[in-house]
Amino acid sequence: RITVLPGPPTLFLTMLAHPGLKEFDLSSLRSAVTGAASVPPVLIERMRSELGIGNVTTAYGLTECGGLCTMATNDMLVADPTCVGRALVTAEVAILDDDGNPLPDGEVGHVCVRGPMVMPGYYANPEATAAVFFKGRWLNSGDYGRMDQGMLYLESRKRDMIIRGGENIY
Repeated sequence: RITVLPGPPTLFLTMLAHPGLKEFDLSSLRSAVTGAASVPPVLIERMRSELGIGNVTTAYGLTECGGLCTMATNDMLVADPTCVGRALVTAEVAILDDDGNPLPDGEVGHVCVRGPMVMPGYYANPEATAAVFFKGRWLNSGDYGRMDQGMLYLESRKRDMIIRGGENIY
């Protein structure tokens, strides 16, 4: 009788594709938290309508910043299911150009994060460390996005990568 189900989008897609889904009693399931890969708005709607989940939350982050750096609450996703939320209190999120300068709202650039949870660098690899930080200790996530009044929106990836089951494959 679980009430909260966390998992990557593939978990919910697998549940929705199950041929016997209607045979299961999911009435206790009230909330879901998803992330680790792109969460299409249609999936959020299907989680609500077909799985009966009333409260959906998504999150965005990366390993190099200790996990999460933004969260989109249910209310945010009802208003705009394409957002990935606002920065958590421990994180700063900014959109920077190729030279590490801040971009205004609406312009697409590098999604960058800084805060106490950001790694100091890659172990024994100063070149890789230097390649992912802009001035001011802004960690370049490798994603492109834009901000709109403090809300983050992802646009694409900088590097070629496939996300399979919430795991990154380069």
